[in-house]
Amino acid sequence: MQFSIIIPYYHKYEKFFNECIESVLKQSFSDFECLVVITKLEEESYKRIGCYDKRIVVCYSDSTDQSIKRNAGIEKAHGEYIVFLDSDDVLDLNYLLVSNQILERHKQLDLIVYNHSRNINELGGNIDSFSIMNKKEDCWHQLFGEYMNCSCKQKVAFDSVWAKVFKTSVIIDNNIRFVERLKCAEDAVFVRNYSLYVERMIVCEKYSSYFWRYNPNSTMNNANSGFLDIEKFAIELLKVLVLLPEQYYSDFDRYLSNLFVIRMNWLLKLLKMKELSFKNYVRLIKNYFGRAKQIKRHIKYKFLKRKVHKCLFFIIHTRAYFMLCFIKVFLNKI
Repeated sequence: MQFSIIIPYYHKYEKFFNECIESVLKQSFSDFECLVVITKLEEESYKRIGCYDKRIVVCYSDSTDQSIKRNAGIEKAHGEYIVFLDSDDVLDLNYLLVSNQILERHKQLDLIVYNHSRNINELGGNIDSFSIMNKKEDCWHQLFGEYMNCSCKQKVAFDSVWAKVFKTSVIIDNNIRFVERLKCAEDAVFVRNYSLYVERMIVCEKYSSYFWRYNPNSTMNNANSGFLDIEKFAIELLKVLVLLPEQYYSDFDRYLSNLFVIRMNWLLKLLKMKELSFKNYVRLIKNYFGRAKQIKRHIKYKFLKRKVHKCLFFIIHTRAYFMLCFIKVFLNKI
């Protein structure tokens, strides 16, 4: 079997799931299995949708944690390659066909990276325009060097596991799994960990293979469901980075600082959209900067300690900016 598509199912996304699974079952390439991972409590919800197809394999997980569900899917996968799909998103109908064509033309690929779209009508594109990396150092430069130095000019989402094709043997042989109960950027840690073993990859920037739906109730967009678990994420990321030559994370402080700013800006966006109360915004800002200071306690390398200290200096100064943003939003509400 060529492909295994892994979907962690959630009953709260039930209204989106029909569109999601339809994009799988209508694929123009047929050699695949679809692993839908559910818990016992979600069984009734899944049955109401009525998805019965011989290509669908229902797997059970003991937890609703997305990482645990994805890991359960990995254990049951029989395909040579794995595709991850969230239950509220949609695949381009030629996703697997295009992937198979690329794999036939370019042997021994470890990773295919596609673009994505926020507009379902913009799926598709030019698959003949791509960048290919044939050496581990070139792959590392793309996945670590440019990414960590905040200079990556590609428009693709390197932090996500969706809009990609992973080689199953690389995942299994190197025991790569999602970090369980990590609510912040668990995809980014998985991709960075997987990237350590990538020797040949292709980036198709002009092919939008995946419709990513904005969902205010998703884990990433819900500040109260572990969205600010930045400390654990930074520690897990450091575990990967220290296995690389220093050049691939020379600007770790700038990357970490940018990450904090992105998270804070997202909180501000949630506040403006009334998805977050003023009281919780202030509480989360306070907790967030408190957690940031905890990161340095887990770092044993002097080089990285200096980097994180620079990051914390930057973060302390940005705190005033985000409080001013809060005041501005508050005044506009009056």
